[in-house]
Amino acid sequence: AINILQQAREENPQNANIYRLLCSILAEEKRWLEYVNVLNDVIRYLPSPNDKIATLSRIGLVYELQLCDETSAISSYERILKLDPTNMYAIKKLEFIYKKTRNISAYYDLTLRTNPFIASPLKRARRLYLVALKFVTIQGDYNQAIEVLEKAMEITNDFSQGSHLLCLCYLVTHQFEKMLKH
Repeated sequence: AINILQQAREENPQNANIYRLLCSILAEEKRWLEYVNVLNDVIRYLPSPNDKIATLSRIGLVYELQLCDETSAISSYERILKLDPTNMYAIKKLEFIYKKTRNISAYYDLTLRTNPFIASPLKRARRLYLVALKFVTIQGDYNQAIEVLEKAMEITNDFSQGSHLLCLCYLVTHQFEKMLKH
């Protein structure tokens, strides 16, 4: 059945039903790499950005959960953000992968890129705080945490957790004057 559907796909590449049937069979047989290749192929024929985003979400999930290929999953989720920079599903999936792989620099970059789309200043500051916390707890990089927390405090001064961590980072790095001013 797969060979017949693949041949039909080549003859009529814009027929969405062929792709649906082919993907259904490939998923049932757990032929995940072929499944992702078919989905990647169909994206160019999808007219709606929402359809492309839904397909890229499926691709990302298969890479992440079935193929354990985090690099390709990241690529899929980043493609979603190119179509819709405010897509919280892609942002959350990327945050999860970056935290899991301890890629704090990529996590920070993602936060900086997507923070302007968060309406609440407190939520933007909290996201930066979480990044700073990772710099401290995972990498022991207090100077990088200070940079991030200072950005968070520029967004809002009404954020006690960020303020406390910033004071702690100043203390650890012997920046006593900044600590006293803060």
